[in-house]
Amino acid sequence: MNVIPFYSSTKTHFQLSNFHPCEIFINNYKYSSSEHYYQQRKAATLGASQELIDSIPKYTCALAKYSAKKLEKEATIDQLEEWQKIKIEVMKRALFSKFSQNTNLLSILMETGDAILVEASPSDNFWGAGTYEATILREKRWPGANVMGKLLSNLRSECRFPFYHTKPSEPTVFLIFLFVFRVLFTQTFKEF
Repeated sequence: MNVIPFYSSTKTHFQLSNFHPCEIFINNYKYSSSEHYYQQRKAATLGASQELIDSIPKYTCALAKYSAKKLEKEATIDQLEEWQKIKIEVMKRALFSKFSQNTNLLSILMETGDAILVEASPSDNFWGAGTYEATILREKRWPGANVMGKLLSNLRSECRFPFYHTKPSEPTVFLIFLFVFRVLFTQTFKEF
């Protein structure tokens, strides 16, 4: 079983991490990472002021995450339930934007081939594996749900699906164009 752990602190494939710096543009906002977009959407859903919503893209990743997390304590049950319903779709949009707007990162994702992608976050049992990189590599199993790894694997498959003849290490502009076209015209994203 070929497993590739990734996290902001891993020696390889750290670019797959949500915290990896990369410019993305969504809804007239410029973000420094996909994590910034995710945390801004979380803050908006949990009732943040417009001032905070507009500020999050300018924060460090850690401060953006802290600001959105702090809102959870003040959020209503309805707001928290709404966030639980939409957070995976928000992350999908963040990842789509990250990899469709940064072809160098798409190349890294495609070069993982058919490996199982595992977010080596020891403290996150939902998005991550809930354990360390060394444990993942040694035991080839993990207690967490690894939702981030699954979303990245699905995105990788979506990019490759119509191109059986294309080598995973050679994503082309044509592949990116068709992928963007397919997603934009066959799926709808909630606009926030």
